[in-house]
Amino acid sequence: MRVGRGAVSSWQRAKTTPGLPLLLSMAYRLGISLLDLLLECPTFPTSWGFVRVVPVEVNARSQLRRKRYGWRINHAEVSPILRTALRETPPPSVERVMRRLRHGRATIYRHFPDLCRQIARHYAEYRAKCALARKAYAAEEVKRVAIELHAKGISLTRQYIRPLLPSSDYLNLEEGRKALREVRRLLAL
Repeated sequence: MRVGRGAVSSWQRAKTTPGLPLLLSMAYRLGISLLDLLLECPTFPTSWGFVRVVPVEVNARSQLRRKRYGWRINHAEVSPILRTALRETPPPSVERVMRRLRHGRATIYRHFPDLCRQIARHYAEYRAKCALARKAYAAEEVKRVAIELHAKGISLTRQYIRPLLPSSDYLNLEEGRKALREVRRLLAL
């Protein structure tokens, strides 16, 4: 029935249950109704052997996948997609690149480990640059708002600064808190 040992084991341990197509296939092969199979009270017919062959493959989705994608990976098709992802700006994450491909993540990593690591590294570097830019922007915004409030004679507390910031999270960042301390120090002189 093309079911792995792991699946059967998880059925036995009541971790999962077989899907409806598989249950229908089992009931047909055993020559009993689906209800009898589910209620565990099978009455087997005696006119034919114990298990019969299913006339139509019930698990058509896996058969279709095998026909569409085949078992082998097409290196000439996948490699250019991965190399193009390395040149994109902004760089995509590995997950986003994997969605473009017809193969699973494990298969791509197995066949193109270096390219996958380069894509992941490139994306991590991009995210780190974005984080630094966001922190610098947060510090500048905190300084700008603090100076505006001071000019209006309003005390420089979080209560008054936070509503005027583009993101209330800016004061939670170390750079934002440092900028506020710096403005307070400069204005105190």
